[in-house]
Amino acid sequence: MSRMMGDHPLQRRSGFPTGAASGRIRQSTKSRGMLDIRMTGNQTVDEQVVLNGADTRSTNPGRRHIMRFGSRGAAGLAALAGLKIADATAAASGTPQTPAITTNDYYSLALIQNIQYLEATYYLYAVTGQGLSAADTAGIGTPGTVTGGSAVPFQTSIIQQYASDIAADELTHVRNIHAESILNGFAMPDIDMQTAWTTMAIAAGLIVPGQIFNPFADETSFLLGAFFLEDIATAALGFAIQSLSYHTNLTYLGALLGAESYHAGTIRTLLAKIGGGAAANKIAVLRASLSGANDDSGILQPNGDVNIGPFGSQALLFRRSYAQTLNILFLSSGATAGGFFPNGVSPAFLPMALG
Repeated sequence: MSRMMGDHPLQRRSGFPTGAASGRIRQSTKSRGMLDIRMTGNQTVDEQVVLNGADTRSTNPGRRHIMRFGSRGAAGLAALAGLKIADATAAASGTPQTPAITTNDYYSLALIQNIQYLEATYYLYAVTGQGLSAADTAGIGTPGTVTGGSAVPFQTSIIQQYASDIAADELTHVRNIHAESILNGFAMPDIDMQTAWTTMAIAAGLIVPGQIFNPFADETSFLLGAFFLEDIATAALGFAIQSLSYHTNLTYLGALLGAESYHAGTIRTLLAKIGGGAAANKIAVLRASLSGANDDSGILQPNGDVNIGPFGSQALLFRRSYAQTLNILFLSSGATAGGFFPNGVSPAFLPMALG
């Protein structure tokens, strides 16, 4: 199996695994410190890094813990996938209980969980050289394995910092979904972090047959891979919000969409700065083609100016149906498996259930 068992090092407040486990994490000592504890308080990243390309580090950064679980009482993140929580006081007073989750909500949230598995796996490998722990991938069904994936040899501190921050966010998302989902949600399916990227890159015209695209090889490739994933997540969340009926799920997914949009905007900004706009535009064209609709936009506008987001004519985020989202993830229209989920998503019948 490609992921390590037990706690993930990003969860720990200090230090990294020692012995055999430490050998699997291919980051420098200085890089590891960035992964354990994330930035907090006033942002210490010099804006000149983005604006002028300077590679600076704060000498006295504020810090915060990676995980943002906060208060986790009975009313905490109530019922991400419809889990009803009714405390004794409410029951005694006759307060109406939360309505049962609909089938549509249940399977819609299952797709979002699959996307979060994929994103967390990508970023965690990029910054630590390993994926999710066994506890983080468990659920209904047999947890899958990850093919490929490795630590990115970051050369620019600002890119590495953002990658570490997003990785910690995605790990938190996966764990929150597990903690609050009914029956602990579905297990992680098999994920391809190797062949699928080359298939995507050839289809997008980034490379030609016979070449290999590895998003973990360098910073530019990493940002292009992140660009491919982030806009998939935001468009799927935008559609889910308009289709769900259970208010607690809507509230959570609205906040999740905000977080993913920040991630996507950051990736676009970094790519624009390093001249990755033309390649990103090819990826956007591929996503639009696979979805079967004109529902994407890259980083560069026709006149060469940068484009801040994948917005439609009303300057609103494109929203993709579940079928359109799965077409992109499978890298094939109408398929039920393939691409980044070579054996399908979890549960396997999800594409049919979503229609």
